[in-house]
Amino acid sequence: MLVECATHAILGACIGACAREEFKLCKRLLPKLDASMLCLADRGFRGHSRWVAARATGAELLWRARTTQILTPQAVLPDNSFLSQLVPGTARREQRPSQAVTVRVIDYELANAQGEPTA
Repeated sequence: MLVECATHAILGACIGACAREEFKLCKRLLPKLDASMLCLADRGFRGHSRWVAARATGAELLWRARTTQILTPQAVLPDNSFLSQLVPGTARREQRPSQAVTVRVIDYELANAQGEPTA
C-alpha cells in the first residue's frame, strides 16, 4: 500500500497472496511515485535492483536496511552518517561495478518499551 503520511490518504494498493513476495506486488505501485515524494520502506524492500527501480521514479528514498546488510563506509559525513555503495547481489564489492549506486547510510537504534536498544 502506498499511503501519504500526514493525511493517511491511500495513493495506491495491490492485493495478492500472503505467500507472494511483497516487492513483486509493490512494483506495480512504483508508477505512482514522483519527484515530489519521499518514499519510506521497511527492510524487506532493500537491495540494489529494488532501489534502482524506485529511484528511477524521481522520488527520494529512505529505506530501512537489515542489520546484516554490509554497507561499507566510503566517506563519513559531519553528522556521522556515511556514504556507501549498493551493488547488484551477484557482484563482489571489490569489483565496484558500474551499476553501483551511492547511498547515504544513517545508523540508528530505537529503544523498546523497556528502554533497551533494538535493531
